[in-house]
Amino acid sequence: MSFVLGSHGVVLPDEGAVTIKALRAYVIDSKAAEEAAGGGGDPHAQAHGHWIVDTPIANPMSGYAKYKASRKSWGIEAMGTVVAEVELTNGQMGHGLSVGGEAAAFIIEKHFARFVEGQDPRNVELIWDQMWRSSVNYGRKGLPIQALSAVDLALWDALGHLRGEPVYQLLGGRTKGRLPVYATSTRPDLSKAMGFCGGKFPLPYGPGDGDAGMEANIQRIKAVRASVGVEYPIMIDCYMSLTVPYAIELARRIDREVPGGVKWLGECLMPDDYKGYAELRAKVGHLVMITCGEHEYTRYGFRQLLEGGCVDLLQPDVTWCGGLTEARRICGLAAAYDIPVVPHGSSVYSFHLQYSQPNSPMAECLIMSPEADRIVPYFGDLFTGEPLPSGGFVTLDPAKPGFGLSLTRTDLRRPYPRPAWAAGLGTKEVPDQVDWVAQAAKIPAPVWSAEPAPTAVSSAEPGLDVDVAQRSTHQPEEDPAQAPRCKGEPVEPKAAADSDAREQKFLTAVEAILAARPKKCMAITLLSNKLQQDFKKDFRKYVHPDAEEYFRKHFAITAHGSSMFVGIGEDVSVDNTPRTGDRDRNRDRDSVRDEDGNADGNRDSAKGRESDEDSGYSPPPSPPQKPRKAKPQDPSPADRSRDRDRGRDKDVDRDRDRKRSKSSDSDHEPSVSPPRKPQMGKPQDPSPADRSRDRDRK
Repeated sequence: MSFVLGSHGVVLPDEGAVTIKALRAYVIDSKAAEEAAGGGGDPHAQAHGHWIVDTPIANPMSGYAKYKASRKSWGIEAMGTVVAEVELTNGQMGHGLSVGGEAAAFIIEKHFARFVEGQDPRNVELIWDQMWRSSVNYGRKGLPIQALSAVDLALWDALGHLRGEPVYQLLGGRTKGRLPVYATSTRPDLSKAMGFCGGKFPLPYGPGDGDAGMEANIQRIKAVRASVGVEYPIMIDCYMSLTVPYAIELARRIDREVPGGVKWLGECLMPDDYKGYAELRAKVGHLVMITCGEHEYTRYGFRQLLEGGCVDLLQPDVTWCGGLTEARRICGLAAAYDIPVVPHGSSVYSFHLQYSQPNSPMAECLIMSPEADRIVPYFGDLFTGEPLPSGGFVTLDPAKPGFGLSLTRTDLRRPYPRPAWAAGLGTKEVPDQVDWVAQAAKIPAPVWSAEPAPTAVSSAEPGLDVDVAQRSTHQPEEDPAQAPRCKGEPVEPKAAADSDAREQKFLTAVEAILAARPKKCMAITLLSNKLQQDFKKDFRKYVHPDAEEYFRKHFAITAHGSSMFVGIGEDVSVDNTPRTGDRDRNRDRDSVRDEDGNADGNRDSAKGRESDEDSGYSPPPSPPQKPRKAKPQDPSPADRSRDRDRGRDKDVDRDRDRKRSKSSDSDHEPSVSPPRKPQMGKPQDPSPADRSRDRDRK
């Protein structure tokens, strides 16, 4: 037996709660401005001469001579920064950022905004799940998840401002008094001098550089080790540039030739090479830690790394992997495998996560000064208030709400603005929030067009629960006069008048339903005459027994699945009182039942008529009806018993004949049975079945 969960109900903000007024997406106005700002959300958006773009660093494109000299040559910074801004109805703001530029801004404004605006900012899990599920068809990884991350971080920032608390307190409080930090740059010796607990540097050469490149890498690692001493932890960033054989050889040579070795090799392979990571760790994991995760997305990607035994340490980027909401799940998943989590970059966004997670022992600080000789804000001058490491530790101020940042740039550009009236449409028109009576009055006259009719939804009056009142968009074949019209085609005056009358009947009928049966109606739909006739044939099959008598006299009601459809016949007056002709037809219809016991009437409902009182119409005499043949009745118990006895007699005769045939075949002598003479004897007493049948006949 399976257990099936139903769909999620609509989650509405609490009455009087602060909600999200608007979601906006900005980009830095130009590449020059982004470089002048220090990169913003993209650390690679730096001017030439910066170590992060112009130092020889092995990468996925370094095997191509054309793109080997600089990572900017193949567009590592092409996407740029995107800033998501959440504005609450009380005027407070929240900001998050990622990479993706205008492409991410498009996704945020054109797609994700509908799940955010009008929502309660505390519902971060709900908003995240809806953004992710709605974009999974085009965005399982990469840019759409980065756009989602920016929105998620902005929500957490706004929520922190709303509650007046730092984000780490919203995540469960802090697990450490201060957070140790290691540095990433080309100068681990300077990192040690600045007090960092370790230094990570990029690997210069990859497999495309051959044996000479391997030898140059070993010499570089030896030089770094000599500059910091044997005891100082050093790590290597391979940035997805190696192959499994190359990484195995590199790890073994480091172990043999470099005193003190290295602590870990990071991102050796392409992110999707889970099997390769598992093989690499199995062969050299006892020599050096294998880490990755910087370019992995959502908990499902990290689950593959954990279940496959691919890593000794995870490095998700909070601004890329799915935001703080998903990064928290990743930490919980890793804790089940006793794998530590040390996020990549992301500055204050990862600091708050790590403050709250016991399995996150230290943070990364990407040294963003061009010569890697001083500590500067990770986000450049985009924000103020960014906490910076000091003496190898970072400390978060408990008095600063949210992430403690303030957006300072005024040259941000919103590439895809939306009109003010569009804000919040994602949650305004939802069940129990719209006055269905007022909305029903706004429904245009029922002249069928190519576009579906609008839906009106109930606001649940006391004692009533009417979820949907709408016009059916399903239409059977109609007369040419009622054929669908093209959008914008003029409506004839007579058709308009008929439509107005039907509209009045629709509203009056709805009021009568609510007054008569204050119970839940799943949907109220004005059906066409032809569709009513089809439904009325099986009327009792669908109507609730408590309401059958009332509705059978006034309306045609059917149900389909979990929806109840109420069709209003043309022969029902506006005051819902059947006319004289209607009473006669109802009486005739009730007198005739089909073999299922259902009413087989209402076949002659007129088309396009108005009530007697409104139009002065007097119904013509009904045409003579052909006599109906009596329908066969079900057999009585006595008849069924008699039929069973006859069946048993036939079975006995059939068995006797079969035995005689077998005996004649065994003797190999064909024999012909003489014809049996009719036996004359005394009449036998009638069987109990015959006596019962005779009594029934009498």
